[in-house]
Amino acid sequence: MKFDSKKLQADIPMLFGALGFFIFINLGRAEYIHMIDGLILLVTYILLLRFILVSHKEVYVGHEIVGVGRRSLWQWTGLFIFSALMLAVGAELLVHGVRELFINEMQLDERFVGFTFLALAANLPEHLAAIRAAMKGNGEIAVGNAIGSSSQAIYLILGLLIVLSPLLEEPLPTHFDVIYLATFAVSVLLMEVVVSDGRLTWFEGWVFIIIYVLASASIYYS
Repeated sequence: MKFDSKKLQADIPMLFGALGFFIFINLGRAEYIHMIDGLILLVTYILLLRFILVSHKEVYVGHEIVGVGRRSLWQWTGLFIFSALMLAVGAELLVHGVRELFINEMQLDERFVGFTFLALAANLPEHLAAIRAAMKGNGEIAVGNAIGSSSQAIYLILGLLIVLSPLLEEPLPTHFDVIYLATFAVSVLLMEVVVSDGRLTWFEGWVFIIIYVLASASIYYS
């Protein structure tokens, strides 16, 4: 599958920046992540939006709109808010169900459950959207979804969690398991190699799957 690698020129540096963030946080002497770190992530995310929607709009925003129905802005806004609320309720039920089934009943390790079952289920919409786009030959949407969802989770969601955690009196720790850092580092490096030529092959997909399986096994047996 071919895709325009120019449309990913901001996503790859974002992932490398996130990797550096986690490495420096993990090597630091602080016990908890400071609120300023979360603010830095949020500001970086805002700058990314400006990069995509303003300064480099011609690269990211297409001029053709396909498959958009005749609905007003208020209708689309209402649909978006309703979907977001349903997603929030579904996320709450998902986390509760995963904890009861895999942790309380099956006695599996929380790290393993979070890395596998919870991560796969929570990101199911992104997975299905990327697969559907790939089946229709939309390489930019498929690859951009896979990479962009990771950047958004780190800079926007994690940034908000870091900022809000002191207010909730639950600050996030700075030291992560080395398996997580290693998996993230290998994934980012592989992604850089894969997207540089603007083509995806089945063998590259196989390598990613093997990395994920090995990382899951390492977390399970540790």
